[in-house]
Amino acid sequence: MAYWEEDMVASTYRAGAAERMRRFRRSIDVPMRSRSPRGAFFAILFALAIQLPWATCAQARERGQGALYNPGVSIGLPTGMNPPEGFLATSSLNFYSADNTLAVPNSRAPSTSINVTSEAPRFFWTMPWKVFGATEMMWMAQPYVWLSVKSPSGTTKVSGFGNTLLEPINLSWNLHHHLHGSIELGVYVPDGDFPKGAAAHIGNDFYTFQQEASLTYLANSYSATAHFLYNTNTASAGTHYRSGDQAFLELYATKTFNRFSIGPVAYMSKQVTADNQFDKIVASASKPQQIAVGGIAAYNFGRVSLQVYVTQDVEARYGGSTGTRVWTRLAIPFSSHNRSATRYTAP
Repeated sequence: MAYWEEDMVASTYRAGAAERMRRFRRSIDVPMRSRSPRGAFFAILFALAIQLPWATCAQARERGQGALYNPGVSIGLPTGMNPPEGFLATSSLNFYSADNTLAVPNSRAPSTSINVTSEAPRFFWTMPWKVFGATEMMWMAQPYVWLSVKSPSGTTKVSGFGNTLLEPINLSWNLHHHLHGSIELGVYVPDGDFPKGAAAHIGNDFYTFQQEASLTYLANSYSATAHFLYNTNTASAGTHYRSGDQAFLELYATKTFNRFSIGPVAYMSKQVTADNQFDKIVASASKPQQIAVGGIAAYNFGRVSLQVYVTQDVEARYGGSTGTRVWTRLAIPFSSHNRSATRYTAP
């Protein structure tokens, strides 16, 4: 619903941190010397993959804590390819209405309905230099969320700022002609609205580290992107509850006719490690997962581009929610180098 080196995830994850860093350095050493864009991209991708604490599927979240990453938010962005050098801003407005079955694990029977509206401006800076043969971009997002939750016990309405997302590392390579790949590392910092004692929160009191990898095909009038994300949470500062890691996959493909683009979209979300508190697994935690499909339409006005897309949840298990999301995104370049940046959002 909303947009976290304190405890550094958990004691079991900390124990292997030094060894994972040694493996990371060894894995990228030889390909980096070759200075091949494809070698560098796949070396870093592999190195990041072996850091992930893969485990059996178990999902949940501490009661009252909103999810930081809004599933589907990157749809329509060719995240495998950074925008041209310069500055770019986007504004994403999202409305989500759903029946939330979180109170009834392993059931699709609705118990709680939720309505969420969020506005999340993003600010991008693509730098004029290259790193490991890749273009480098930094960006940040600051969401504001309006949330209404209706349950048998009553209705709760809250609003406020979500946690700020900072993405200082966004490396993008041209892998082969029209195929691009990127690696991104970011962090949600616990600066969102988090009133103590409230039934629901917009912000969270812990860090979330976000690791991403994307592939984008962009040629002539076609654009397609597969975007994978993996979020790892630290423990709550107040309750020492650590919500399990989450994985996301977002897909879209569009065909452009003059200035108009249209195509299908989809996303999946699933948590892949168990919740724990005081380093003990929370056995009573539910296990939500979600799949949604939909479509996107975009229009390139030249200096400004506009996207609208709609998704419908087609599968929700283990306490997941089934609902509809409606998105709009406006993209505005701010520098002369970036006059073609609308192609980044309306190919």
